[in-house]
Amino acid sequence: MFLRDIGARAILAIQTKTWPKSLMSIVVAILICVGPAEEADLDKSGFGRTMVPMKKASSGNPIATLGTSSDAVDAYIAAVPEPTKTTLVQLREIIRSAVPKEAVEVISYGFPAFALPKPFFGYAAFKKHLSILPFSGSLFQSFTEELKPYTRTKSSLHLPFDQPLPATLIRKLVRARVAAIPSSAQRSSQKSHSW
Repeated sequence: MFLRDIGARAILAIQTKTWPKSLMSIVVAILICVGPAEEADLDKSGFGRTMVPMKKASSGNPIATLGTSSDAVDAYIAAVPEPTKTTLVQLREIIRSAVPKEAVEVISYGFPAFALPKPFFGYAAFKKHLSILPFSGSLFQSFTEELKPYTRTKSSLHLPFDQPLPATLIRKLVRARVAAIPSSAQRSSQKSHSW
């Protein structure tokens, strides 16, 4: 009963906008604990009645929970307006040509990425540029000279969508990132030799 009371109060606070949005995840967790909406009897507005308990992922594969399938990536790209969409599709194909065959496309942190099994290289479209996201803060340090013409942060490279993409450079970045990922054989031998 205590959790239901907290859940009902949380919904009321959200509806009246007296709580910051940053607390939304806490509220969702509480509401999941409350149980089915019919049992919760939260309010008469119908807000609580549309909620359903969350289900666990059907697979033990961590990639499955990330949104595996090129369908999710296709949906992301479809939502991008032209002319950015055309350049984003080209960027996807350039990256795809450099990743290993066993890599799968996923949505990670809301952006398209490739995973082996964890996401290791992503890309995204923004209002004024495309970004390459290698999910590594150190990759760009090895390419300082080649990256001078582009703006970047520690973990993203910004490419103008209205200019030709530097395909050779992108492939180099992808291959360097793949080379930096420890193979499963290396990881298992490191674990077995750690005393």
